[in-house]
Amino acid sequence: MKGLDTTLTVYLASQVRTGLTVDFSPDSQLVSVSVRASTPEEAAAIANALVAEGRVYFGNLQAVPAAQAREFISSQVSEAEKRLAAANTALAAYKQANRISDLPAEIQAKRDIITRLAISSSEALVNNETTKAAAYDRLIQANEAELQRLTALADNYALLRDDIAEARSYYRFLVDKETEAVLKEDEISRAGFIQVVETAYVTDTPVSPL
Repeated sequence: MKGLDTTLTVYLASQVRTGLTVDFSPDSQLVSVSVRASTPEEAAAIANALVAEGRVYFGNLQAVPAAQAREFISSQVSEAEKRLAAANTALAAYKQANRISDLPAEIQAKRDIITRLAISSSEALVNNETTKAAAYDRLIQANEAELQRLTALADNYALLRDDIAEARSYYRFLVDKETEAVLKEDEISRAGFIQVVETAYVTDTPVSPL
């Protein structure tokens, strides 16, 4: 097996206390695994199973830095999610405190009402309906006062909306990075760092069984 170091050699050796021999050559990076068991077939099966398990172990070991990076990004995702939730809560509280829903739409609607009332007031004056015109003017004044109130809220409303947009963008960015980190960790853990040159076989000259 190529690409196997002493860490994995020790791991393999720890799996079977009796009947396992692991020889590691630092120069060639080759490891030879032999197993003694009740039958030659059992010995070959054990050796192949240990090597397969060792490859998984070594892959997970190599993936530790990637796993740590993924865990860090995941923690950042959690913080970004909290920030986004806080931004949404702040806007909701601002809306409730100021009795608004969609401020830009409400401002435009109030302007449209004032325009229509002004037209109606002018028509009433043309028709010499002064009482009606005065009523329209009072409605115009009330709506203009409300428009001023709404307009004064616009700057803070825009800042709160910007906070949400920024928090959402950063959250989505981190989620994408987290997905990339998960894929990288999986790719590293599955990579063939260890190549099996030859699987275990039943020898023609078996030693004495255990």
